[in-house]
Amino acid sequence: MFVTSDTSQVTLNVKDLVGNNLADVIIRILEFDIGTNTFKEIESVSTDTSGNALANLVLLSKLYVFKVQYQGVILLSDGPTKVLSTTKNFRIDISSGNNWKTAHDTVGNLDSSLKFNNATKTFTFSYTDPSISVQEGCLQVQKINFSKTITMFNTCETGNTKEITYVLSPVRKQRYVATGTVIVGGTSYIVELLDLDFGVTERFFGEDGSKVGVFASFMMITAMTMIGSFSVPAAILLNIAGFFVATLFGFKLGAQALIVLVLLGGILIYRVNKV
Repeated sequence: MFVTSDTSQVTLNVKDLVGNNLADVIIRILEFDIGTNTFKEIESVSTDTSGNALANLVLLSKLYVFKVQYQGVILLSDGPTKVLSTTKNFRIDISSGNNWKTAHDTVGNLDSSLKFNNATKTFTFSYTDPSISVQEGCLQVQKINFSKTITMFNTCETGNTKEITYVLSPVRKQRYVATGTVIVGGTSYIVELLDLDFGVTERFFGEDGSKVGVFASFMMITAMTMIGSFSVPAAILLNIAGFFVATLFGFKLGAQALIVLVLLGGILIYRVNKV
């Protein structure tokens, strides 16, 4: 990552649930890019024997997502969040229930799949266990928001051969994570994971980003209108251009928001003309 004057060196520490420091944990850091309204990976660091890794981050203002990867498996996704101090701690569960290598060793004969049908908007988790050791299987679908993670579906079915489906409706422009697990001997093992991003990832407020779209668009349209304040025609043209620029930046504007912005733009133009 390119170090600038507004970044600070932040110590990232990773421990297991017992409190042991974990070495060789990879932490992928994603930063919110307002231009594309998505989180982009900017840096990847690895912990030392003390469980620490150093990263150069902007405190208090930037939004980040931290993906903590252990033995090739992402066990934690933290964020979106702001970094408030020069230290940040993570706790991950490296027990058999969350370790895919252990799951493979335990249910190595399991034939499983987790798919999403884009035409029917359906998640399908299926599994077949010839050894008949699997007691039940579960499908969980979560919607990832800026402020929280919402569980849309979480169902388990008994049997060593099952197919569990969930129809996603309505489909919003957000990120969804589906997890397929099986239970053997009372222990849950993650065997499938599907991470889908429907084009607009984790906007600021609201589940579809409408609030940040309205605010950012209003500021942009107001600024462009003020640039053309020397004449009414110029202000009108730049006001209209502001809508196109907002659209290019991907800000979501509903019909009500457009009406409000048009009225505000009209009032601003009227005031400019009066002056």
